[in-house]
Amino acid sequence: MKIRNIVAVCGVAALAVVAGTACSNKSQENKETSSASDAAENIDYGKIVKLGEYKGLKLEVIDTVVTDDEIESRIKATLSMNPEKIPVEGRAVENGDIVNIDFEGKLDGVAFEGGTFKGYDLTIGSGSFIPGFEEQVIGMKKGETKDLDITFPDPYENNPDLAGKATVFTVTLNEIYKETPAELTDAWVERVTMGQQKTVAEYREAIKTEIEKYKKDNSDTEAQIAAMEQVIENSEFELSEEGINKEYTDMKAEYEKMATAYGMDIKQFAELSNMTEEEFDVKLKENAENRAKQKLIIDEIFKKEKMSLEDADYADLEEQTGMAKNDLYLQYGQSMVDDYVKTVKVEQFMVDNATKTIKPAQSPEVMTEAQTKAQTESKADAEETSAEETREQTKSSEAKQ
Repeated sequence: MKIRNIVAVCGVAALAVVAGTACSNKSQENKETSSASDAAENIDYGKIVKLGEYKGLKLEVIDTVVTDDEIESRIKATLSMNPEKIPVEGRAVENGDIVNIDFEGKLDGVAFEGGTFKGYDLTIGSGSFIPGFEEQVIGMKKGETKDLDITFPDPYENNPDLAGKATVFTVTLNEIYKETPAELTDAWVERVTMGQQKTVAEYREAIKTEIEKYKKDNSDTEAQIAAMEQVIENSEFELSEEGINKEYTDMKAEYEKMATAYGMDIKQFAELSNMTEEEFDVKLKENAENRAKQKLIIDEIFKKEKMSLEDADYADLEEQTGMAKNDLYLQYGQSMVDDYVKTVKVEQFMVDNATKTIKPAQSPEVMTEAQTKAQTESKADAEETSAEETREQTKSSEAKQ
């Protein structure tokens, strides 16, 4: 049943994505979302005929112990992704060198938007810039400035207005580097972590903490899903069509919003899950019923256990979205936010009161994928020295393929 696979990414669970990508009409959306969310309090979802046992559940959970091998594997991968750059002196640029350059592109003598950047690191021979650019940098010497005659490809998808246009890029070569394999030293740690850790010992401990958090988050989420599935399976319901339709409508609207934010329609969004649009819609309807059942169970357990929501219960959501509770209320409506936090609290209560056994270890393929994702994010964080630099690098995309 895997309720959260298709359900929990809707609504508040997707705030981290939606908050960063779909805020162009924030004021109007705030009113609409808040109104729709608060109106949900009056929806009749039916009733629970029999509530299944929710304490003493038997759950298999992920082992959250971090091994030395996992730490060493992460370090090894990060070392390979962050080699040392050694300055090259006394010769011109050769294929395979890394060069640091300033460049300005001009059409008919006038600089065009997105064609200028200072301090860009380019690997010669990578093919990351438009044809002819890297080839003409070969032979330049440190401190030299040179005009490169470049013609944009035709067609040129990045900017059709530049397709086939003859351009002059004025390039200044600041530095030439060669990459060598990195060694795990205090200096390397300080460089790669941007000073967050200064010694190898601190770095190892930080990696251990990061992997532990990753494992615990996954363990908690899987256990919460499994607990809810068991309770639903052992409960009996009389659901209302009104409640099911409400959940279906909300989920579909959220998926359409996310699809639009990424420049897709719902058909393309469905294809990401290897489903047709019709299959996706059927799955939404199935999960709308499951979500209605989940809502009834959450409300019932919350009431039976005399629970209440405290500020601390919102901490994880605030961390995920980067938004304070009151801002979440304004953006998404208090009812939607509170419902999500209530769900997590009740599900964690079921997990905390369950009998848990450790699952067999994940396959190497799964762990490698997880570690690679974390390593990629870590490298991206290390390289992003400021928001301004990121914006300027985006502007330079006109010089790239």
